[in-house]
Amino acid sequence: MEKPVQYGGQALIEGVMMRGPRAIAMAVRLQNGEIEVTTQDIHPWSQKPVLKLPIIRGFVALLESLVIGTKALMFSADRAVGEEEGEELGFWAMVLTIVIAFAAGLLLFVGIPTASAHLLTDIFPGTVLQNIVEGLIRLIVLFLYILLISREPLINNVFYHPNK
Repeated sequence: MEKPVQYGGQALIEGVMMRGPRAIAMAVRLQNGEIEVTTQDIHPWSQKPVLKLPIIRGFVALLESLVIGTKALMFSADRAVGEEEGEELGFWAMVLTIVIAFAAGLLLFVGIPTASAHLLTDIFPGTVLQNIVEGLIRLIVLFLYILLISREPLINNVFYHPNK
């Protein structure tokens, strides 16, 4: 029996990206209302034996998905504002983008909730209550984050894809 093929996807600015094992396809609405569809071959990093080891494999898959997703978002942003060929994100710019995204994610969804829950130990003593409070703080941070970024017009288009 053949192993099932796994597909994934991601919302883009005015479009969508779908990823298969060897290629990605992107469909983006241009300013004139037309839909531009493009495909790109990808070469998974996990083909190298050392990158198939447990823990390493998951980290490599996450990193690869971040790189592909960031490039797809940059592509869709260029098309949504009417640029034919945008500036390609260089290696170090991509590294910096991913490092900042990781740091912001850790701060928002680990650092702030954990520190806040620890500050409330007098009010909510015990491990179970601490975990519940920390989880609730994470949910509040997530909802506030979504609320704030949805006010950005291009990000709003990622969420809703309004008809033009």
